[in-house]
Parts: sequence; C-alpha cells; structure tokens
Amino acid sequence: MNREIRICYCKIISADDSGAWEQLVFADTYRKFLLQVQHFDRRQKYSTYAEIVHQVPGSQRLDFLVSTAITGYRKQLSNLFPDVKNVLGKKFLPFHNYRFEMISSNIRAQSGAKDRCDFL
Repeated sequence: MNREIRICYCKIISADDSGAWEQLVFADTYRKFLLQVQHFDRRQKYSTYAEIVHQVPGSQRLDFLVSTAITGYRKQLSNLFPDVKNVLGKKFLPFHNYRFEMISSNIRAQSGAKDRCDFL
C-alpha cells in the first residue's frame, strides 16, 4: 500500500527578514500592494490592508493580485522548501504548490507589513 505524506511549510515574510530572497519578495509584494490598492481605494480613505478588505467590496482579491509579484521568486527556489535543509545544508524537500496571503500592510508604513507564503 502506497502512503503519501503531505507537508505544508508556512513562511512569514516581513521587513525584519535578513535573507536576500525574503527581502526581494517583501519589497516586490509591498510595491505591488501599493499599486493594486489604488484601484480599490482611489480616495485613499483607508490606510491598512484590514480596513480596505473590510470596507471595500471586491478588495478580497488583493491577495491574488499581489501574489503575481512572487512568481519569479518562487521559481528561484527550484520547487524546494526554503529553509528546510538536510545535514549537509542542502535543500532537498520538494513542494508542488504554494499559496500567498497578506497578513497585514499599511500604505503609510512599510515596516509593519507581513506576508505569508504556504508551500504545499
């Protein structure tokens, strides 16, 4: 009998991350957020991601729209879980899919923004 083990690795990405990959992903997703949020909040009435999602109809699509910014970065991982290494320090565990989600963001302060990427 074949058995399958499914693993989900959750990576939180913020301005505090020191890794080069994380910094690039953070910078590009934040820029993409600033671009996309203009479509939903033209009068800049709201400053946080949470306010926009709760107050503006259709803004739940922001996660999907911003996720396109990480497509190239995901490919850089060669479909291997980031940060999961064997005893030799090499990445070895493959993932087949990913899901991006914004946790928090603010159009006035980049430092408080956090994203979540689940590798499945």
